[in-house]
Amino acid sequence: MPCISTVRVWYNEKNVPVKYKLFCEGDCKDGDAKPCKPKTSSEGDSKQVVTTEACACNGDGPEPEGCHIVLITVQKPPGAAGETKFECRGNKCAVGMSCVPVPVANQDVPIPDKDGRYTGKMGKWIDFRCECQPKDDAW
Repeated sequence: MPCISTVRVWYNEKNVPVKYKLFCEGDCKDGDAKPCKPKTSSEGDSKQVVTTEACACNGDGPEPEGCHIVLITVQKPPGAAGETKFECRGNKCAVGMSCVPVPVANQDVPIPDKDGRYTGKMGKWIDFRCECQPKDDAW
């Protein structure tokens, strides 16, 4: 199975994203023993730091060229909590196609309090992957 990247987004009861996590599955190439793992890189200055998390071979190879999903966290100023989002990258889609996020799984989940007890509120999570889709059908 090739390297597959998925971002899970947890939402609160008001449908506001509250947490993001990147999952990496598979091996880098068919028959290759190198596992697909998260790779984190940061760049910035005294005003902001941008951290990108993507799946890569052994967690240290280059970011894939094909359509894939990445997590991006922007901290203004550096050291602040930061704002996280995901985006699709890659330039290997055919003519007339775009690399776009596609929801692939979801589930409603109870929202616990800090002690793990049920609060009576429901949230959900949605898993996203990026795929080449016809430009007119972009989600």
